[in-house]
Amino acid sequence: MTTPSSDLAPARENTPHPSRPRRARRLATAAIVLTLAVLPLTGCGEHGQRAMRAWLTEQQAVDSAEVYCTSHMETGCSLHADVVLVPDTSAEDAAAIVDAALEEAMQNRRVNADYFQIGLEWVYDSAELRLVDVSVPPRSTDDSDLTPQARALRLELIGVATDLAGENVASVEIGLNSIDVERGEVDAVPARLLSSKSFSDSMETTALTDNFTFNGWDVEIISAPDAQPPASIIRNVINNIVEVPLPDGTDPALLLDTTDHDLVENPEPRIQVRRLPRGADYLPETSQAAPVLAAIAGTPYFADVALCERREYGSTDPGSGCVFYDLHDGVIDRDDAYPSPQAQEIYDAAQQL
Repeated sequence: MTTPSSDLAPARENTPHPSRPRRARRLATAAIVLTLAVLPLTGCGEHGQRAMRAWLTEQQAVDSAEVYCTSHMETGCSLHADVVLVPDTSAEDAAAIVDAALEEAMQNRRVNADYFQIGLEWVYDSAELRLVDVSVPPRSTDDSDLTPQARALRLELIGVATDLAGENVASVEIGLNSIDVERGEVDAVPARLLSSKSFSDSMETTALTDNFTFNGWDVEIISAPDAQPPASIIRNVINNIVEVPLPDGTDPALLLDTTDHDLVENPEPRIQVRRLPRGADYLPETSQAAPVLAAIAGTPYFADVALCERREYGSTDPGSGCVFYDLHDGVIDRDDAYPSPQAQEIYDAAQQL
C-alpha cells in the first residue's frame, strides 16, 4: 500500500477554512446594519443639500447656513435651510435672500425633495430677528410664496421687524402673516405698540403680538391692523391693572386680545387676567380678584373679561379656573353664559371698592 506523501500535509493545514470568508462577510454586514441602526435619523438622503448649501454660502449677506433633510409624511423628504445672516442685514437684503433661495430650489435639478424650507436668524441693532420657515415644493408649479403679493408682504413684515429693533426690543419673530415682539422688562407701557402702528392694506389680517413684563406682570397684547383699539385705552387699562397689589410670588399675567379670530369662539375684544391666587373650587380668590375687576371697570372698547387662577388661556369651560363678565361701555355685568357663585361674590366685592 502506498504511503501518503508527507509533503501534502502542510498544504492541507494552510488551506483556509471554506466558511471563513462567508463568516467575515456576515460579520461585516452585521456591523453595517448595527451602525445604521444607531445613527440618528436626521436625514433621508441628499436631495440637493450640497447644492443649496453651496448656493447659500456664496451669498454676501449669509454668515452661515445649515442644510439638512428630514422625513416628510411616510415616504417623502423635506430639505431645510437654517440661515444666519450677517449682523444688521437690511430688510431688503434679507427678503432678497429668501426670494432667491426659493427660486433656486425650484429651478435647480439637484433639489428633488418634496419641500424646501428656509428660515433666517440675525441680529439687527441688538435685537434678535427670526423669520420662520418659508417653503416651496421643488419640481412643482406651486409657487404661492413667490407671487408678487407674497414677496411684498414678506418684505413689509421684515421691514416692520427691523424698524422695531431700534426700540429696545429683545426679539422679533416674523411668521408668514404674523409678527411676535418680545420687549423684555419695561418701566412704562411702550409708546409704539404694534396695536397702535399703521400698516398697509396688505397686512390687514396680520396677527400682531406684543409681549413685555411691567411691574411684575407678564403682559401680552394680541391685535391686527383691522382690530386696533385707541392707544390711550390700552395704556390706561394696563396701568390700572398692574398697580393692583398682589401677594409675593403671584406672577400674574394680563392678556388684551382685540382680534376676532382667536383660539376660542369669541368675536369681541377681551381682557383676561391669569395666574391669580387660587381660592375655593379652583377659582380666583375673592380678596385678590375683586381689586383687579374694580381696576378694569370703566374701560371702554373691550366687551369681555375673564379672571383666572393658574390656568392658561384658550378655554371657556366654566371649570377652567376662570370667572367671566361682560363689559358694556365700561360697565361690568355678570356673564349669564357662565354663572357661578364665586363670580357673583367677586363682583359684589368689587362694587364695594
